[in-house]
Amino acid sequence: MVRAIRKAGGKINSQCGIHIHIDAEPFDGRKLGNLAKVVYKQEPLILHALGINNDRLRRYTRPVSDELIRNIERQRPKTKAQLNRIWYGYHNNQPQHYDNTRYHGVNLHNVWYRGTVEFRWFESTIHAGKIKAYLQFCLGIAAKALNGRAASSRKRDFDPQCAKYDFRVFLLHLGLIGNEFKTARLHLMKNMPVMRPSRKVVPNRMKPKPPFKPQRPGLIPAFLF
Repeated sequence: MVRAIRKAGGKINSQCGIHIHIDAEPFDGRKLGNLAKVVYKQEPLILHALGINNDRLRRYTRPVSDELIRNIERQRPKTKAQLNRIWYGYHNNQPQHYDNTRYHGVNLHNVWYRGTVEFRWFESTIHAGKIKAYLQFCLGIAAKALNGRAASSRKRDFDPQCAKYDFRVFLLHLGLIGNEFKTARLHLMKNMPVMRPSRKVVPNRMKPKPPFKPQRPGLIPAFLF
């Protein structure tokens, strides 16, 4: 489909973005809480890998809030209704389309408005391989949240020296393993900094060589090539 759009002359600009929706039916409050915590922990890596521009990050794809995670950890919701109260700050029976809480990279407002979990991170593209990688990435996060009994919310620091390795390990934990997901890993890791091993200066503990003493001319070795 993406290739057909490009072939037909489809174009994008800086005002476009890609939003991916996943059916929220299999999720309950605990599993949606798992999803929020999985993203929160790895968010510094995710945001760097996806190369989100600052304007979109500030306005339309805000990070998972610290307050949301604290409330999930404290209240431990089991149902969607319980998580609804945490997400909105009150029980919202009639969510509206343009509710302010929708402008997060992971938009749980859509769980109650449209019946989907929405991922709003992605910059616009008509590159079929990249879009496929984005879909697989979101499905991997959803699967981890659904299948895990619990999730850690301890936020990972972004370390440029090992960020590429850390993100690769995260992708493997999402199940993006093997040749089937080789292209996905390629596109998702393209923006990560190259890890350069630090060079350590090892002091020279060898004894200093004695000063050079020129030999008498008759004793200088000669070599014939």
